[in-house]
Amino acid sequence: MAEDSMVHKLYVEKLIADGSNWVTYCNRMLWVLRSCWLSNHLTLMTVMQTYTNIGTVNSITPKMQWVNNEATAMYTIVASIPNSMFTNIKSKTTTKDVWDALKALYEGHTQMVLVKMSQQLQTSRCSEVDNMCEHFDKLTNLREQLGTMGKSILDNEYTSILMELLPELYTAILGSIATAAEMSGMTVFAAVVVKIATDEYDQHTLGTEKGKDKAFTIDSQKKKKGKQCDVECEHCHKKGHTKAECWAKGGGNEGGGPR
Repeated sequence: MAEDSMVHKLYVEKLIADGSNWVTYCNRMLWVLRSCWLSNHLTLMTVMQTYTNIGTVNSITPKMQWVNNEATAMYTIVASIPNSMFTNIKSKTTTKDVWDALKALYEGHTQMVLVKMSQQLQTSRCSEVDNMCEHFDKLTNLREQLGTMGKSILDNEYTSILMELLPELYTAILGSIATAAEMSGMTVFAAVVVKIATDEYDQHTLGTEKGKDKAFTIDSQKKKKGKQCDVECEHCHKKGHTKAECWAKGGGNEGGGPR
């Protein structure tokens, strides 16, 4: 039978209060308890025949051993749930009652979270001014979270979602690639869509930055020229140049004007 020290040394994933990791938490908890021969406490409330067959060992009866392991299994679960959830199950007296209460609360809630996240994955459209890399990071994160909750998104389905959520600026390029792939009998993978779209985004961003730099340079030159027109020469008192640039007699550039 299991020893308390063994269970306490095992890592058990913490249950998140909103239940977003319920599926993986549930599976890992089953593995942990099974490795310590405690998983039957999740479904039974009375002494198992296995305990009875072993009989009394070192003055510990089957009933005493069951109660001891029951407390260990319950502690393992309770120690891995948030405080807000503990208040809902602290009145339970058996491991099975605790586990059933958690399943009742989170399995229905998990389905609602799955629906909401699935909707987000399919409707998070990227606009032409959004950062393409951040957009793909968001969709990747949603897909991974859905996977951990038991809803896997196949690559072909994910590829279609990626292409549908791109702005029109990118769909023309990807449409040509999809057509070429269909004609050749090849498959367009999600990684290819991400690579092409991010490359196009980088080129577009780079071209926009160059345009901004050029516009800034022209604007600076205009401002500089405008400021020069306001300058008054201390020598001839005409505007548009300084004394050092003055063509008049005695100026810094005397005789330098057009003949």
